[in-house]
Amino acid sequence: MAFEIFENKTDLVERAYELTYEALDVGLAQNGAASLMCSGGSTPGPLYMQLSQSDLDWSNINVGLVDDRWVAPDHDRSNEKLLRNTLLQNAGASATFYPMYVEGKTAKEALDQRAAEFAKISLPLDVVILGMGPDGHSLSWFPNADGLSTATDPANEKLIAAVMANRSAVTGDELERMTLTYNAIANSREIILLVTGDDKREVFENGDDNLPIRILQKAAGDRLTTLWAP
Repeated sequence: MAFEIFENKTDLVERAYELTYEALDVGLAQNGAASLMCSGGSTPGPLYMQLSQSDLDWSNINVGLVDDRWVAPDHDRSNEKLLRNTLLQNAGASATFYPMYVEGKTAKEALDQRAAEFAKISLPLDVVILGMGPDGHSLSWFPNADGLSTATDPANEKLIAAVMANRSAVTGDELERMTLTYNAIANSREIILLVTGDDKREVFENGDDNLPIRILQKAAGDRLTTLWAP
């Protein structure tokens, strides 16, 4: 597993762009189509904007979320809203987008519907862009969350799962989530983890095997590249 260090977030984003562009370009060349799964948060926003203006054949790229809060797409904390305002603009607007949220249903009620839709995306996924919280979670794999065991079960063949997190400073009020599963990560070619700040680096490098980030590392193996900046 590669761990690359950068002086600032601008350089980190540029490296993430290079890795993502190359992997998508290879997928398009080899298969005629490619897939990109995206995380939320402030760090990848500039990356998504840059990608949206690239010369990739977005009409043959499937775009989805690695997880989302169970809130309407116009909610300020919706990851879908982030993507629609960044990646799915400019040239990126021609990509095929797979959302998670379904109005009028809980995450559990919407699971079969969304799982059937995500199953249309060819495996392995070409690129998965992830972040990590100060509690050691990635995706919506929150410590001790209801649904975590299902989401991280290697025997679960679905690409997505419903999760109910425990309330914390990290989760805020949005406890209900939908997330990619262990199986989705294990069936990915390139996994890029964006980590910023000394506090998160300390969490990433500590020896606590119970943190969800350790499950991610196991699922990703040597296909994981971690990019860190202060």
